[in-house]
Parts: sequence; C-alpha cells; structure tokens
Amino acid sequence: MEVQVNGEDISPEEFLEGAGWCTIGSKTQANHANAQSNNQTGAHSRTGEGADGNRQRSRQQHRNVRQQVIRNSKMPLSNANFKIVVRPRGGLDVATTGTVRLASAIYRAANVPAHEAGEDTVCSNNHQNIIVGIIKGIPLEEDAKSIHTNIVHALNPQALAAKRLSNTTTVIVAFEGPRVPTYVRYGGALLRCVLYRKQIDMCHCCGRLGHRMDVCPNPQDKVCRGCGVANPDPDHQCSPRCKLCGGTHMTADRNCRARYKTPYVVTKRQWERRRAAEEAEAAAATGPAGKPRSRSRTRRTPTGYTKTAESVSFADTVKGKRAPNAEAGGKTPTKIETEIAQLTQAMQAMKRQIEHMQAQIRAKDELIQQLQSAANSETDPQAMQETQEEPTEDDEVECPDTKRRLAPTPLKAARLKRTRAAIRDARLEALEGRLSSLEETITATITRTIQQSLESVHLRLSRLEAANSTLGTSHSEAAPHI
Repeated sequence: MEVQVNGEDISPEEFLEGAGWCTIGSKTQANHANAQSNNQTGAHSRTGEGADGNRQRSRQQHRNVRQQVIRNSKMPLSNANFKIVVRPRGGLDVATTGTVRLASAIYRAANVPAHEAGEDTVCSNNHQNIIVGIIKGIPLEEDAKSIHTNIVHALNPQALAAKRLSNTTTVIVAFEGPRVPTYVRYGGALLRCVLYRKQIDMCHCCGRLGHRMDVCPNPQDKVCRGCGVANPDPDHQCSPRCKLCGGTHMTADRNCRARYKTPYVVTKRQWERRRAAEEAEAAAATGPAGKPRSRSRTRRTPTGYTKTAESVSFADTVKGKRAPNAEAGGKTPTKIETEIAQLTQAMQAMKRQIEHMQAQIRAKDELIQQLQSAANSETDPQAMQETQEEPTEDDEVECPDTKRRLAPTPLKAARLKRTRAAIRDARLEALEGRLSSLEETITATITRTIQQSLESVHLRLSRLEAANSTLGTSHSEAAPHI
C-alpha cells in the first residue's frame, strides 16, 4: 500500500545535536555495539572456542530480540490502571490502520459512549501488531473542530489550541509554558508529541526570503535563488550560494540546515547550558585541589534498571538534564564543601559575638561592684565623722565675715544625713534593678540566639549529610557488580 502526502523530505543531518535534538539512549546503544564487537573479536581470536563464541552470539541475539519485544510492549501508563490487550485477526495491520481508527472501532464494538471513552487510553504496538504501543498521525477526515475538541480538554491541561499542518496528518498544538509534553491525549488515544521547528519562509515564485509563494507581493520581479541575479533567463546557470548558511546550494534548500528557525526554548536551553558550564568551571577552579571528581560508569542491564519517581520530559532531554531526584540528591562535593565552609564561618562569627556580649556583661558586673563599694564607703560612720571633722584650708578664697552661715544643729544634721543616705540607697537599688534587668535581657537574647543558630546549623548539617548519603548511595548503585 502506497500513500502520498504533501511535505518535504528531511535529511538525517537535520536531527543532529547542533540543531537542538539528541538521540535517546545513544550511550546504551554505543556500549551495546562495543560489547558485541568485543565478544566477536574475542571469539575469533581464541583458538578452540569457535563453537562457544557462536553459542554466545546466538544467546545475545535472542536476548536482544526479547529485550526489544519487552521494551515495545510497555505502555506509558501508571501501574494503577487496568490494561486490556486486543489482538486483531484477519491480517489487520495496526501501523497502517492508525490508532485513532482502531480506537473508534473498539469504542463502537464495545458500545462505549463518548463521555466515558475520554477516560480510556488506547495505544498501538506496531512491533507486535497489538494495541499497546505508540501512535502516529491524525487521519485526514478529522476536521478542525474535531481536532480541537479531542486535544483541548481537561486531560491536556497545558494545551491551548491545535490545528492541522496543511494537508498532512501532522497537527500543531500550542501549549502553555516553555515545555512540550511527551504525550498528548487525542480523545482516548495517546499520541507522542515532539518539538515543532518552524521553517524560514522562502518564496519559490520570486526567490526572496521572508514570505511564501501564495502571498508573494512581486510575482513578476524574480531573482535567482543561487546568485541573486534579477529576472534570470530560463537557461541561466550559476554557482549557487545559500544566503542562510553560505553553502554551495540554493537558498533554503532541503539540505540546508539553517532553514529552520531555532525555537526560543532551544536558545534558552543552550544559554543555560553555557552558563552552567561556566559556573562549574569557576567552582572547580575555586574548589580544593586533589579531590577526585570522577564517577563510576557501568553498563545498563535489563535487570538493573530502576524506574525513578519522576520522569524526564523531552525538553529536559534536549537540554541535557538528568532525573530531578538525581539533581536534588546528587550534589557535587564542591557544593557540599562550600556549604560546610559557610556554616563554619557563620559559627565562628556567632562565637565572636557571644564572647563580645560576655565581655560586656563582665564590665557591667565590675561597674556594679564599684558602685556598691562606693556606697558602702560613703555610709561608713567613721568615714563620715572624719569628713565632717576635717578642717578646710583655703587661703585663696576669702569669705566676708558679715555673711557667715549658722552651723546646723545636731538634730538637723542627723536628719539630713539620713535623708541623703535614703536617697542614695534608693538610687543604688534602682541602678541595681536596671542592671539586673539588662543582664537578664542580654542573657536571654544570647541564649535564644545561640539556640536558633544551633538549630539552623543542625538542620543544614542534617541536610548536607542526607545529600552526601544520597550521593554515596547513587555512587554505590552505579558501581559495577563483580
């Protein structure tokens, strides 16, 4: 069966890493190919082991076929869902028929209403020819309203709009946010979604860039797509030079890698990767020398595969990110050492602050003792008597005899002494109370600050230990099993 659709041929060079794409499982495929080549080389090099080498290669081939069948039979669904396998008979080709038609036929045969069909997920497995695999394309008989209804609904919360690309089975879906989901629900069918790369508009009528042939403003004024000559002759020959990449081909040729616009998300990821690389180089330059930063690398085996709690999206794969839990728990030794150094500096600063507060408290205690000793010396009766009996000798000051004050009586002197002593005692008590309150406030503040700081330090240390243990666990899991 041969089907013709409108479109353009795509060369393999357009899917390289430089264009924003990467091969999923490329390292695994390379390791697998190297292992097979090593096994073949070792089998041919050893004498007397030809039969064993053939048996080993045969077992490896059967194992590869089994792994491929198991891998293709896995559905991108959660383990809580019920999975029903439908095996078609009578020579029905699942890949040619399409999952949308198969889903509609199954719903009609099972009498499933439309409002209940949206809760089901239908996938087709082209390798095993059963409905448990990947879907491709939308039939041409689906109109714009049907496409919008089957894509823009509650099961695709990020989908904003959808439209068909020309007369092909490809549908463009606009999503909210900078990420493209890996799968999109089309009614009950699960469709794979990839990043759309828009081409630079090239007019094949006038040979200019920036618009298409159906909206050409100057169809009579033509230029050569190769050399740019105005209104070339029908037998015009030239050495072509692309205006986009400078290659030796026509402008915006099918083989031109520059005819696709780089999406903003790809540009943003490239900028983030460059910035992350610069930060990593700066951290490596400032980090301690002599510490190994290598990680153990192992070959992935079918039995050693562990599924993470969170999956990696297509956008994260293009960006080069790993699983989110690996990033959260797998801190580099440089980051851990930097955080430990920061915690040590904070603890030293708090220690200096505590010592300064303790010195202030000791100074306050000494001041209180001095005031108390001064008050005791002033209230001593013998000292007061000696002070009163001590004559004042002042030759420079002359007091007139006419304005001499009368000496107070002993009763008034004693009363005045008691009043002054009471005032002095009250002031001392008030001062002692204020100093005691200040000392209690300082002590409570120091205790609270130390407690909060220690709690913060313990919390951060526990997080660092958890991160370090997770890093060690990941290294131990990644270590080869002997």
